[in-house]
Amino acid sequence: MKILIVEPSSTFQNILDVDFREHGVDYQIVNSAAQATDVLSNQRFDLICMSLFLPDMYGLDFCKQLRQSGTTSLTPILLLTAEEDKHVYSQAFKLGVTEVFHKQDIANLLQYITYLSQQSNLYKKVHGNILYVEDIQSQADVVISILQDAGLTVSHHLTAESAYKNFSEFEYDLLITDVVLQDNMSGLGLVRMIRSAENQQGMLPVLALSGIEHSSRKMELLRSGVNDYVSKPFLPEELTTRVKNLVLAKQLVDESNRVNEELLSLNQ
Repeated sequence: MKILIVEPSSTFQNILDVDFREHGVDYQIVNSAAQATDVLSNQRFDLICMSLFLPDMYGLDFCKQLRQSGTTSLTPILLLTAEEDKHVYSQAFKLGVTEVFHKQDIANLLQYITYLSQQSNLYKKVHGNILYVEDIQSQADVVISILQDAGLTVSHHLTAESAYKNFSEFEYDLLITDVVLQDNMSGLGLVRMIRSAENQQGMLPVLALSGIEHSSRKMELLRSGVNDYVSKPFLPEELTTRVKNLVLAKQLVDESNRVNEELLSLNQ
């Protein structure tokens, strides 16, 4: 994980430098918003830590600017401050700050960075088999490309009927289906068919895709057995994160069941 630190205080820079080096953190320190903007124009960072008070711009204004940039709109931003003002904290979250840390609590900051690094590494290792149903090939090509770039294997089907037949013959880690399909069976119909399976396959996680945003549709999806929902159009990063969350959860449950079965067999 590569971190950009925007901090004008040389004293606090030295504190961060000592602690980050000790914990093997990959980072770069700059003094101002202008320097940070220049660095960000040439490099990509996984995380930005910045002070509330910068010499050339108020930290929250800089955060707003970062959120309006295509390269940093989704980058986690940690705000470092000596303030205890709850109004500042509230404004920070509204403007897109991911988390706020007091400058006297470096240990908590390091713990958070370690957690993010572990999660990032874990996500990179997540691989799985995806059953995907989309009846518009051009839209399917986009999703397939996103998933394959994330290290996932995709079996694409144009109809729910074809997908269900394939589901019965192979094992998958996740079903992704559009809700509205042009053939006889809808995406919800496919979910109901899968949920009616009496074996462990019936517990397959399901991610629904739909261009319909109405709350009644979302409730209908959840009541039908869908685990998660992504509205079209979606951000590739959002789709990848939701998919990997579901795949990882399913694989952890599978591993737990496998271990339990082995323990039972040993006790028999």
